[in-house]
Amino acid sequence: MRVQKYGSSEPVSTNKYSHVPHEKHIYKFLSNGTVVEMNVDGAASTTTFKYTATGDSVIIRINVLLMDTATAPSKFGGIASLTTGVLLGIFDSDGTQVLDFCDGQPIKTNADWGLLAGTDSNVDAGAGEDAASIRWTIAKSGSPGWLPKDYYIAFTIQDDLEAIGSFRAMVQGIKQYSL
Repeated sequence: MRVQKYGSSEPVSTNKYSHVPHEKHIYKFLSNGTVVEMNVDGAASTTTFKYTATGDSVIIRINVLLMDTATAPSKFGGIASLTTGVLLGIFDSDGTQVLDFCDGQPIKTNADWGLLAGTDSNVDAGAGEDAASIRWTIAKSGSPGWLPKDYYIAFTIQDDLEAIGSFRAMVQGIKQYSL
């Protein structure tokens, strides 16, 4: 799409998302229906945190934040590498997985986020808790993630993460948007 300044032949932007009304933007935490903190005991009971599309949507980015002490690439947050790992996927309205972002290999360490986020993943050590910030831009894979109405994007927690200080994820995208 070519957008021009009024009265000019100069393009302002070739980004087709640059003029989407504010009310169409998605900024939503993944939730299990009650809470957004994913530091739960998924070993006792597998817990799914998700965002469900209320209309055809595109997901451009997911920001993940892990806060914990002694965070290192070989750990998950500041605890040992996970035994089972976190699953990431898109599911249809019947709960059938239509896309596995990790090709069957769950996220088990902080370093594993680099497989999705590339260099947009870092660990910042500070006084007290460290922050592992992951900016996973799905659109960098060639196009944003398509999420039809009633489909959902989900993180499934299968290990005990209660010892982690904080673990949250926010979906960013555009709702009720046609490609």
